[in-house]
Amino acid sequence: MNNSTGKEKLKPGQESQSISSKEVKRMNVATKKDKWWVYLIFFLIGILSFFTSVVSGTLFLLPLLICSILLAIAMYTFKKQSFTFALMAFTISFATSSLIFFTGLYGGGLLGVGFPSLNPLLILLVLSVIAWIVFKERPLVNFSLKAFVVSFGTIFIIFSAVFMVNSPLSLLFFFGAQDDATTSTGISIESSAENITIYVPVLLDENKTVLKMYETPQITGNVSTAIIDTEYGKALMISRSGLGDYLFNWNEVPGKDTDRFVRWLENDGIKEPGDKLDIKKTDDGNTLTVNVSRSGYRYDIGYTYRINEMKEMESRRASNGLYVIKEEKGQLNIYSGNNEIRIIEKYGILKEDTQTSDEFLKEFTISMSNYTSPEPFIQQPDSELRTIGVWVYSDSEVEKFSFGYSHDPGNRRQREVISIGTEGPVHLRKGWQVVNLSSKIICWD
Repeated sequence: MNNSTGKEKLKPGQESQSISSKEVKRMNVATKKDKWWVYLIFFLIGILSFFTSVVSGTLFLLPLLICSILLAIAMYTFKKQSFTFALMAFTISFATSSLIFFTGLYGGGLLGVGFPSLNPLLILLVLSVIAWIVFKERPLVNFSLKAFVVSFGTIFIIFSAVFMVNSPLSLLFFFGAQDDATTSTGISIESSAENITIYVPVLLDENKTVLKMYETPQITGNVSTAIIDTEYGKALMISRSGLGDYLFNWNEVPGKDTDRFVRWLENDGIKEPGDKLDIKKTDDGNTLTVNVSRSGYRYDIGYTYRINEMKEMESRRASNGLYVIKEEKGQLNIYSGNNEIRIIEKYGILKEDTQTSDEFLKEFTISMSNYTSPEPFIQQPDSELRTIGVWVYSDSEVEKFSFGYSHDPGNRRQREVISIGTEGPVHLRKGWQVVNLSSKIICWD
């Protein structure tokens, strides 16, 4: 009589095979549970490693090392593999990935060719093959190494796209959205004379027409502008009537004009937020002393301003601009002797290529110029240092005068702007005179 219990008796070898299948099933379930955190750890550490390696100067070697160490830790601590096996996983991972990294980095140069676009695929392919061959019979280990491959590959592809020269992502990441193409003019006047008239050259388009931007200048001080015809061509007439902005009354500091005086100190870069000021004047009324108490400084910072016999304000500290004293009704009023004119015109967003930028830059020239080349100055070779002579008129002496022009196609790929202007302030004498401008291409990055 058969005493069967309802279970079929396993043949020799079948029991171990059944246990092995259950173990594999259990491991597969565990793998699914571990899936997301393993990927996340590798990916986040890879991101951190990347930025650290950028600072240290080696882009992808440090992420390889850290991800390889993480792989070994995951094998030893979380998956209960032997230390020898974890060490082997680290060695194979780091050695292989480093070999591929340096092969891609230097191999192309040694062969005289380069295949940078194939590097990510090559790394992923080789590491995937290693994962399949070495860890074929170990599902959890196999998955962990695949997580390393996928994480590193994702990091590589993302940051390759961001840091690839002139790629849309890199342009957006480093330079932001593309700006409009622009032309601009900047003019600065420093003079103690109240009434001044100056003629300066203007930008012309390809039809020799004055740009519309001169109709809407941004001006500081008592200045007006107009486009006129002169014997040398079109010009911007600058007329100043009176001094610049009123700053403060010397006689009322300290006093009712202290707030104005403090604002002037702020604009001049002397007072910073949080500073405490001690303002005193000598008995003769000719000298002001300002002691600045600043957090973090052991001693106060002292400044001295003095009215000399010529009714000029003196200071050992170089000020940002010219300041003029005018005696009015027995009071010494301080005015700015500076005027600034800023003019800009926008042309919309241009296509970012060299041809479009060149066509934009070649559209403009300068009036009242003694430049005799049949080609516009911007068509000359970039390696040549170009100096352009232009006619300027002034009806009086001007201590410091500077002006310049800028052409910016807004091309983030080419990143070149043409700048033309005086090399620092020049002194204008009365009448017509030639002022030399330097033309240069400014490359920004």
